[in-house]
Amino acid sequence: MKRIVFKMQLNEGQKKEYIKRHKENWPELKLLLKEPGVCEYSNFLIRKLISYSPLKK
Repeated sequence: MKRIVFKMQLNEGQKKEYIKRHKENWPELKLLLKEPGVCEYSNFLIRKLISYSPLKK
C-alpha cells in the first residue's frame, strides 16, 4: 500500500480559520479523496500540519 504524507506550515494566526474551513468542507473533501483511492485521512495539527493518507490503488 502506498502512503502519502503532506506537511505544511500555517501562516501566523490562521489556525482557527484553517479548522473552521476544514470542518465546513469535510463531507465534500472526503468524497474527493476517495476518487484517487484514499481510504483513510488523518491530520495532526501540532506546530505544523501533517496529513497522512494510505492509498488503496
